Amino acid sequence: MKKNNNLILSAITGFVLTANSIAAELVGEGPNLKPESRITQQQIESQELSLDEIRQAGLLIFTTPYTKADGYGDGPHDYTQQDQRSPTAGNRPTLQGNGSFLRVNGLDAQTCLECHAIVSNRTIPATLGIGGVGGINTSAIFQPDGIDVGDADFDGVADFNGRLINPPFLFGSGGVELLGLEMTQDLQLLRQKAIENPGQEILLESKGVVFGSIIADTAGALDVSNIKGVDADLVVKPFGRKGETATVRDFDIEAMAFHLGMQANEAFGGEHADADNDGVRNEISEGDLSALSIFLTTMQPPHEHKPKHHKQGKALFHEIGCASCHQPVLETRQKFLPYTMSGNIEQPFANAFYAVDLTQKPMKFKKNK
Repeated sequence: MKKNNNLILSAITGFVLTANSIAAELVGEGPNLKPESRITQQQIESQELSLDEIRQAGLLIFTTPYTKADGYGDGPHDYTQQDQRSPTAGNRPTLQGNGSFLRVNGLDAQTCLECHAIVSNRTIPATLGIGGVGGINTSAIFQPDGIDVGDADFDGVADFNGRLINPPFLFGSGGVELLGLEMTQDLQLLRQKAIENPGQEILLESKGVVFGSIIADTAGALDVSNIKGVDADLVVKPFGRKGETATVRDFDIEAMAFHLGMQANEAFGGEHADADNDGVRNEISEGDLSALSIFLTTMQPPHEHKPKHHKQGKALFHEIGCASCHQPVLETRQKFLPYTMSGNIEQPFANAFYAVDLTQKPMKFKKNK
């Protein structure tokens, strides 16, 4: 990857960006994601690139406004297909048939940055930065098929049968992912313990968080009716509004396809496939996806702001029991976040193709005492 000494360093998100690597090259009708800015999975796995170089490549995946030449959007609409709202099928209807934009149920942006750009609204003007939250105007409008903006029944309610999802900030997601992986590891061991001790109720607890209990019969079948806060597979999934994915990589696959129509090879048939029939292949390669997930999980964590009466508020938070669910501190056993391919949660610490020390810059999580 070509190096550039002209750097912009953000203390907020910890990203490194070559100043003239983006805007000056976004000309013409070709792809905005230039081939020379994309790195390969092999380059990452071979340790050929520095973390800064990988993060810069991931930053470009996050901030590039994709065009049709990049694979943005779905293919031509086919009314004969029954599934017309799935980013997998790539056959969503578009506003007034524009072919590029729907706003409801996906196809709602050209770049991740459009929805994740507000670091803080405590300041006026707002503090902006890559990886922040989104305002109401950038909220995802998920899976509606009816929006009564005209108030047909005159009750003052603009009925809407989908979900309005405000984009959250992405800071500190590497620490969240590592916690989830370790908690999953704990729960899987407790699952095995239940199988080895049929009839014995096993408490599912990890890092002070209780997920209910399980009991196995003599055939190894588990009674999962008392599980709480986690699916029956006992995989902790901290990402997504409904806790759908265990890793940022898995979440990115869904988000890129849903919001942008940009499909990752490893989930949509490989580099030669064109699952959404838009005429573009290799939209998001394995290397692109790895760079993006590494960039996002190596952002700095948010820092606690301590206003004048924070001690009294903190004491009250514990006193009335908030801390029993919203634990102020969760610690990991190790400092290295492992990266695996999507869907691979089996022994992630042994099967990682790359790992990052979260106590180092730019993440700088505090070390355990």
